[in-house]
Amino acid sequence: MNGAKRGLFSNEAGSGSAPCAAAAADISHPAKEGLLQALGVFIDTLVICSCSAMIMLLTPEELTRGLEGMDLLQAAMGYHLGEFGVIFTAVILWLFSFSTFLGILFYARSNVAYLFGDSWGSQTLYKLLALAMLFVGGLAIGLNAHMDTATDLTGTNVRPRIIRAYDGGIIDLNEEIQMDPQQFPILKEHIGDDLIVTDGNTLLGADDKAGIAIIMTALEQMIERQMPHGDIYVAFTPDEEVGRGTEHFDLNKFRADFAYTVDGGAINEIDYENFNAAQAQITIQGKSIHPGTAKNKMVNASLLAMQFHALLPIEQNPAYTEGYEGFNHLLHLQGECDHAQMTYIIRNHDDAKFEAQKQLFIDNCAFLNKRYGDGTFTLKLVDQYRNMRSIIEKDMRVIELAKRAIAAAGETPVSSPVRGGTDGAALTYMGMPCPNFGTGSYNHHGRYEFASIADMTKMVEIITNVLTLSKAVSEEFAQ
Repeated sequence: MNGAKRGLFSNEAGSGSAPCAAAAADISHPAKEGLLQALGVFIDTLVICSCSAMIMLLTPEELTRGLEGMDLLQAAMGYHLGEFGVIFTAVILWLFSFSTFLGILFYARSNVAYLFGDSWGSQTLYKLLALAMLFVGGLAIGLNAHMDTATDLTGTNVRPRIIRAYDGGIIDLNEEIQMDPQQFPILKEHIGDDLIVTDGNTLLGADDKAGIAIIMTALEQMIERQMPHGDIYVAFTPDEEVGRGTEHFDLNKFRADFAYTVDGGAINEIDYENFNAAQAQITIQGKSIHPGTAKNKMVNASLLAMQFHALLPIEQNPAYTEGYEGFNHLLHLQGECDHAQMTYIIRNHDDAKFEAQKQLFIDNCAFLNKRYGDGTFTLKLVDQYRNMRSIIEKDMRVIELAKRAIAAAGETPVSSPVRGGTDGAALTYMGMPCPNFGTGSYNHHGRYEFASIADMTKMVEIITNVLTLSKAVSEEFAQ
């Protein structure tokens, strides 16, 4: 079926725009024009496409790895015919594009004449609009990273250092702390890379300063090399780690068609499925009485906090979850006899399960209030961000463009459920689709954080590919 579809559109003789020209032909019998168009399919599909395929197949793989489309054909022609092959391919592509452009303008002119009459006014207006559209093309792409770092470990006085050509062994971060590949297997995938690591006393901050560095380096290279591109919007947000990165984000100024956060791990990932997220803040009011006279009077708020936690499913402890499994994570606990506070983050990819987890918090507080009296437990439940998948899937251009950019850099693109969230999730629900790229940094939020310089360099290439391939992908989806 896919082959039949490609045959229909291979030279547009089946159901493209070529029938418009064929219908206008002055010929003695329609069957003659039909046979001529069928011959066009034969020549394009069996002759030209087969020749092009053989040229590419007979080219050494190392010369074409990661290339697609005309870049692949041009590299193959250059191998077989030298500089002439490269120039010949460029000229043929230009002639094809120009003739296609003229043909489409003629079809449109005929349509305008049919709809509004072949008057000077209608044709002049059409020509002006056509000229204006020459300067409109491609997609406006946004890039986003966040400036803040996690609060799990201090980011003050970070002293990064570089491990040259990592040999696969244990890395001594300082005299007391080591990073062992047996404990952190991701290190084994970066043997031979130059790695940026911490001194064991702070986090590195690659989440997400690596994203900022990648974006700025990509823009710098595009300017230096004068690489063609459409409109580019860039924003660096604060407070992403506490879920407030997009609180003051103005989409009226950031007018991208879609955007990408550069805020993750592996460089071949383009992720558009994240957790639904909420935060629960629980305030517990106890009754402090001298323990000597406390019988039937004291209500210890700290013990009530322990009771509340015990009512939550133990299997939803994040230490026991992976993949699509949701969790309730006790982020903060502070308490004494009279007063206690608890902060949880609630996460799940599945909408229904996410709502059920939130409802359990409501039900548990109601149950304990019934037992210990109204007002003992006060719950503040706030949604933070939602799973962006359902919105992204409505227009997959943003994912197709990312996958092509990754493949063009010689990597195999993959998408996996993110066990977290980025500013991209919030931006997606604000109306701008925004999936997430990796940065080549790993073990975030702690002293074992590290970044691969080779991976970051490859990510710069992927980002520049996104910005230069956007127009081609937009045109394909438009067809």
